[in-house]
Amino acid sequence: MPNVVKGSKQKQMVVVAHRPVMPYLYMAALLLVSLACGWGGFYYGRQLYGVNLANEAVNVELTQNMQRLEAENAQLQRDIIRLEFASTIDQQANQEVRSTLLNLQEQIAGLEQNIALYKEALESND
Repeated sequence: MPNVVKGSKQKQMVVVAHRPVMPYLYMAALLLVSLACGWGGFYYGRQLYGVNLANEAVNVELTQNMQRLEAENAQLQRDIIRLEFASTIDQQANQEVRSTLLNLQEQIAGLEQNIALYKEALESND
């Protein structure tokens, strides 16, 4: 081997055909793969964002419904308290009316006895 320095390592030479277009083909292939990956990522992100937007709209609607139902629930609880209070008052009034009715019936019975005694007294005087 000519031009060899003693003790130095020499790399083996290989003869390769000259193809000036190959680096450009590799770059074009790399560019196409990069564009495909970019487009795929963009499409995937858009799909996820669209799903997130739909979920967000549903969440907003559900939150509004929940707030409306909580307000309605609070109003119904206030109505229950008011109606229970009114029921208690009605029961007390009903009890008072019953006791008054019993007192009046006792008075009527006593007055009817008095009338009967007066009638007997008048009839016996005649």
